[in-house]
Amino acid sequence: MPEPLNPRPGNNFDALRFVFACAVIYAHSYYLLGNPGEAVTVFSRGQAHSGRIAVHAFFIISGYLITISFERSRSTFAFLQNRILRIFPGFIAMGFVCILLVAPVIVSDVHAYFAGQNWPRLLYSIATLQKLDLANFSVPASHDPTQINGSLWTIRIEFECYLVTLFLGVALLLKRRLLILGLFFAVWLLQSWVALNLPFPAWFTNVVPARALTAHPQFLSYYLAGTVVALFFRDLRPHWVPACLALAAWIVGARAGGLQVVEPFALTYLVFALAFTKSVRLHGFARHGDFSYGIYLYGWPMQQLVLHLFHGELSPTTLTLLATLAALACAALSWRFVEKPALLLKRPKSERPAVVKARPAA
Repeated sequence: MPEPLNPRPGNNFDALRFVFACAVIYAHSYYLLGNPGEAVTVFSRGQAHSGRIAVHAFFIISGYLITISFERSRSTFAFLQNRILRIFPGFIAMGFVCILLVAPVIVSDVHAYFAGQNWPRLLYSIATLQKLDLANFSVPASHDPTQINGSLWTIRIEFECYLVTLFLGVALLLKRRLLILGLFFAVWLLQSWVALNLPFPAWFTNVVPARALTAHPQFLSYYLAGTVVALFFRDLRPHWVPACLALAAWIVGARAGGLQVVEPFALTYLVFALAFTKSVRLHGFARHGDFSYGIYLYGWPMQQLVLHLFHGELSPTTLTLLATLAALACAALSWRFVEKPALLLKRPKSERPAVVKARPAA
């Protein structure tokens, strides 16, 4: 989701991530207003919404980019350091902004809010990429009133996917492409089994806890789909015919059922068709900064803040617009003062910009 790496010149990954981050805010606007009329939800008969598709696309892109990132890393330590520097600084800053700035504006009793917090637990949640469970916090106008940031749970899963890449790379399994392809199909089969509510054998449920099947196989299947593209089809040149077939497969899955079965294939091709199309060139989209991660981090808190300020008397479209603008402002500040400085630490010291001190006038 947050990886600003362009493995091949002339792609639209930065623009796509920006659009996907905004799509998450759009979907959450309907959810937080308790409005079931989100377009993709209605079209897919409740199988998906635009935010879920966007997050799946994030994982596809991450699987592709992180695999290439591992191959290009100077060492295993450098790879892990780079992943930590990309994820944690922005996440930590967001956590403190939510706890110390956003929530106090929303709560009715600031003193009770600060006095009631379990600070060691909150610090642990921030340090381990978990959701923030705030005491004495509520947004009465929201459909999910107690969550200051309900989007955070996918960040931890994405970082765990990075660790999967690290393990596969260290074990030299990334060089065994057919094995990775088999792993993808195994995880895809597992997540399809879960999505279709098919029963598992007793021996399987005794070994694998049910909570491990709720999200991890789903997101890992999309992540590994991106990994497969990086290993087998890095120089993919999309064509409109298979793109139309992929879109048709997604539409059939959405209308007839079984969307989760076809989407890892259909959405993967569509994402890379959009990323590498020659018809629309948005190659310099992030030249002023990569704001997609920040938009994702701050989208939900800004929605809760807007809902509080307007007492929930908003349409989903208005909430989306106001929250996106606010999240974009937060993302720009996060990029300028947190994420970009952290990313500079990824470079060897010899390649970092030198700090030149002005000499006093004689």
